[in-house]
Amino acid sequence: DSKAGISFLAVYDGSCFNPLQAVVNNSLSNYQADVLRLTTGCSVEITGTVVASPGEGQSFELQATAVNVVGWVDDPDTYPMAAKRHSIEYLREVAHLRPRTNLIGAVARV
Repeated sequence: DSKAGISFLAVYDGSCFNPLQAVVNNSLSNYQADVLRLTTGCSVEITGTVVASPGEGQSFELQATAVNVVGWVDDPDTYPMAAKRHSIEYLREVAHLRPRTNLIGAVARV
């Protein structure tokens, strides 16, 4: 959450290597209750408009008009897929989560 009342969500849908940036305004009815509680690994459904990005790093972004949380991470402190790179050895230990990584996603898209 920024001082301007906007949150930026990095959303992965598996279709490409880089995440889609979703810009969420604090005027959404579930902003305080849901959006501010999102952590790595939560599953969301976002409705909005794709627009040219005024910022650097991406050519477009999603201006969210609705954010629906489909699934929460029970304990973010123990969630095994932190927002960092994981070794192949580690991914073998959490095989059910491998498709959520950039590496396995890239292999699947080939």
